[in-house]
Amino acid sequence: MKKTLAILLTCAFAFGGFAACGDPCEKATNKLIECMGKDSKELKEKMEKEKKGMIDECKKKGEGKKLKKCVGESDCKKFMECLEKSAK
Repeated sequence: MKKTLAILLTCAFAFGGFAACGDPCEKATNKLIECMGKDSKELKEKMEKEKKGMIDECKKKGEGKKLKKCVGESDCKKFMECLEKSAK
């Protein structure tokens, strides 16, 4: 019984870790909404409504590889600077 529980907990943490990896387009969009939404609740709500389209557009343009390095930034200012650099 203890062995089974240990295996189940290990699997749960492993799958939780994989889920955290996620899609860079989705992560970047979420971070963008978080950062830009700090200044304006209206803007945040508007972006939340457009979120799926933003993610789809990012994927369609193949921007995910460029954004991988940016999504790791925890600071909004550094994140926005990284986005500007990757857009060039």
